[in-house]
Amino acid sequence: MDTLQSPEYGELKLTKVRIIKNLALISLAFFLLFTAYDGLSMLQSTMNKKEGIGVVSQAVGYISFCTSSLLFPKYVIKKLGCKITLFISILLYIPFIAGNFYPKWYIMIPGAILAGMGASTLWGSQCTYFNESAVRYARLISRKSVKGRRSQELPSVLTSVESLSIKDSQCASKEEIGSKSDSAKDDQTETSCNEEVVIYKCKNPDCKNVDEYFVSEIEISCVQYTKSPIENDIPQINIETKQTNTKEDTSENVQQQYKNNEQQNVQENVDEEAGHTEIPTADDVKISDGKEIRKDSSVSKQESARPMQNKRLSICQSVIQRSTTLESVTAVFFGCHGLAYYSAQICSNIISYNVLKADDMADTPYLSGCSCGSTFCNTNPECISDDTDEVSKKIRYLLTSISLIIAFIGALAIIIFLDPLNKAKTEEELKEPVRLSLNLVLATFSHCRKKEQLCLIPISFFEGMLQGFYTADFTKSYVGCAWGASHVGLVSIFYGCACVVASTASGFLVKYVGRKPLFLLGLVINIVMLTFLHVWIPDSSTPYKFYIGAMMFGTISGIFWSQLLSFYGLLFKKDEEAAFASYYLWSSLGWTTSFLYSDHLCTYIKIYIVLTVSLIGMTGYFFTEHSYGLTKKQGRMEAS
Repeated sequence: MDTLQSPEYGELKLTKVRIIKNLALISLAFFLLFTAYDGLSMLQSTMNKKEGIGVVSQAVGYISFCTSSLLFPKYVIKKLGCKITLFISILLYIPFIAGNFYPKWYIMIPGAILAGMGASTLWGSQCTYFNESAVRYARLISRKSVKGRRSQELPSVLTSVESLSIKDSQCASKEEIGSKSDSAKDDQTETSCNEEVVIYKCKNPDCKNVDEYFVSEIEISCVQYTKSPIENDIPQINIETKQTNTKEDTSENVQQQYKNNEQQNVQENVDEEAGHTEIPTADDVKISDGKEIRKDSSVSKQESARPMQNKRLSICQSVIQRSTTLESVTAVFFGCHGLAYYSAQICSNIISYNVLKADDMADTPYLSGCSCGSTFCNTNPECISDDTDEVSKKIRYLLTSISLIIAFIGALAIIIFLDPLNKAKTEEELKEPVRLSLNLVLATFSHCRKKEQLCLIPISFFEGMLQGFYTADFTKSYVGCAWGASHVGLVSIFYGCACVVASTASGFLVKYVGRKPLFLLGLVINIVMLTFLHVWIPDSSTPYKFYIGAMMFGTISGIFWSQLLSFYGLLFKKDEEAAFASYYLWSSLGWTTSFLYSDHLCTYIKIYIVLTVSLIGMTGYFFTEHSYGLTKKQGRMEAS
């Protein structure tokens, strides 16, 4: 079993199975929490529409999310660790869920504030845990790949100086002559290896949060020693070279020349930026009496340069392969988490639909006097009625109780079964403990000034705005208006299914087609969907159109959510807590904006706004992707 252990990680051995177990456990906890939360959230604009308390409380929750994302995630995660942060964050959702027993302003607003605070640290700690785990998992894969390689060695029975000539032309290093030697002589050697590959490690100085190592492998046939041929029972030594100045009696004097058994040192040139180890070329073999056995200089340069070029190419390919592995692992991890997260959409809406359809009031006809769809306006008196589709107390209590129990189970799963993530600390963190200082509190705000982050702000904002538009407007202007509130859960099941499929599929497809085609696909679907919503007049006699609209929403959300998060993880590995907090800051601002103008603008105006923001966001994303590609290309050129 492949394991990864470091002094900074404590005694816990990290295996692939253990890493996957922890990620699956976090995904399960998210599934349970959002099964409890999302079903009620989808119903706020219909179930708690009296005085607009449902939509306003959600807007307050996302404002709290924005503020908390700027202030707390980095400090809380560093102070408490990912495990405790996840546990406390889940508990902070519970007051808002419980507030649905008795939806009053003085209950729902404080509950929404606590939920927003919990959301900022919840998503920040989840992303940090997943990104750290992806780095460690990729390292385990790279280590296994290194161990699996087998060098093309010369047969071990070759003990003559002829093998010295052959190996010297293949490897820029020293020769180990002989396969047998006394233990006393073995002690004189500088290095001894029992494996077929020597692995050299060097700390990556740019990696502050992760104990990252670049690993280079050197074949043992290229790490060699010099021993006395007499001790290895070499009866005769023949030297075959292309030299013009080699004397015929060389083979007769070689045994005497080697009797002092002088060993040369293997010199290592560690290039920290490229993360590889080089062994300088040995063009000659020095002997004890001052004489040298040399190859012709022109032949030597050609023969020694070729293996070094091949070595450099091999190491460069190893570094590039490692980078590709990390990208694919990160995408798969976040894609699988999206599977669990969006599966909660399905489960929560199944629960809410089956609970609500048992209510007699759930079959109240839709608002026949109100114009539904893109022309829906809350300013129309016929479109706002506090008593329409009012949920009975019995159904309200049942639905809220189920949600509370599920949320508590998710919190218990984290605190009992999740392994803590002990991150490697920087020198500054080791010297003094983490404190709530101005620099630490504003780390997220400072991160937003980076060029890459500035370009990703619009698409992060759009991702939240789109989901807010679905939650606050599609469920009300289309489903609730034309078909009734009891069918919101049914339609949202298709939304959740599409999210699951899109998130999971994009996590695997990114390895083969890359991120840009997936984002481009999401943009095309978004344009088609918004055009469809603009011209469609919803009618309960054609329910399949509601499902189509919900599935398009889900597909876009699934692609953008999973792949944008993984892209953040790749861009900002050095400061991931602040990066993920920044993402959720702007995403939550998008949610908040959708909720704040929901009751004041007609639906068609909101459609234009969402379309405009999506086009600006995709422009910024493609610019960032181009910049990231140039950085990778430059790194490869420097490594080679």
